[in-house]
Amino acid sequence: MTQIYSRPTVSLVRELISYAVALIFYGFGFGVLQVPNPKRVIASKICFVLGAMFASGATIMWGFSSSDNLWVRITASFFVFGLIGVGTVEAIRFAGHTQKIETTSATPQQLERPSIIARLVIDAVSRKDVTYRIQIENIGKVTINNIRVSTETQRFAQAENMPPVSRTLPPGGRIAVLGPPSSIKPKKHARLVADVFYDARVGEDDKSFLSRFSFFTAPQNLKPQTIDPDGWEEHEGGETAILQKQAKLLSGLTRPQGTLFMPVAEIGPHGKPNVVGFAIQSKQFTFDPRSRMASFKMKTSSGRIVNLELPLRETNNGMHIITVMWDDSKGGLLGVDGSEKEDMRE
Repeated sequence: MTQIYSRPTVSLVRELISYAVALIFYGFGFGVLQVPNPKRVIASKICFVLGAMFASGATIMWGFSSSDNLWVRITASFFVFGLIGVGTVEAIRFAGHTQKIETTSATPQQLERPSIIARLVIDAVSRKDVTYRIQIENIGKVTINNIRVSTETQRFAQAENMPPVSRTLPPGGRIAVLGPPSSIKPKKHARLVADVFYDARVGEDDKSFLSRFSFFTAPQNLKPQTIDPDGWEEHEGGETAILQKQAKLLSGLTRPQGTLFMPVAEIGPHGKPNVVGFAIQSKQFTFDPRSRMASFKMKTSSGRIVNLELPLRETNNGMHIITVMWDDSKGGLLGVDGSEKEDMRE
């Protein structure tokens, strides 16, 4: 009976098939890198490893089935294993290199993210107060809109919900927002935190952002100058941050002493009267444009009731500057657009 295939011929066919499969896997590994999928790098590396396994298996089969001299087989196998190892390692490194480039390269939308810088500009220093501005510069490539600024020190907080005029800042533009009076004292150290809320269009979406800047002032260094921030944070999702900021400001009423400074609009975003009211512990504040009154009530630590009311006079833009000051042991003060009513007792 005649054999159609000899043993060496069958082994040769198997080896050739294994090498062919290995080349196919290597080809798939490089081809997968062209697919726009985050997992393509992992898939490519798996293909390279499988290709190396098939190529190594074919080399082992040749080493055992070949009739060549032993030293020839050892030398050839060593050379082939070296090529497989070096080729596979370099292929995997190449795949990893493409992943690194993809991770660090900015997409068009990332390049369009807004970015701002704020500086503290001290204009004048008197015996009682420091006059200053928060200077905001758009250092990004996107126009920002609806800019609102809130400031806070250890004893003072100011929240800006709706500025008198809508603020827009093109790339490279600058604006300055006047800081509230009495928030920085000339004879005291202060940590001033300025939160800048703004909106911007990123790609096809309108998004809200919050940039937070912190400044430190010391009495010996207070003079007209421009101070760069010593802390800087940027967050996406400004509306949530606004709510958190408002909650934090109101929680300041739990302190035994403090001042709250609030620009408040008569008409809200919905077009209806903007009635504002909150009550925390023994303090209660109400802003009611319907009755044209603002009130602040509190109970001192001795049990005395303080009841302060001021009328809301007509303004050109429908905005009112509200100041609330309290001392649990003495009483409180209510201010509306410069008019003040105080009930403080030792």
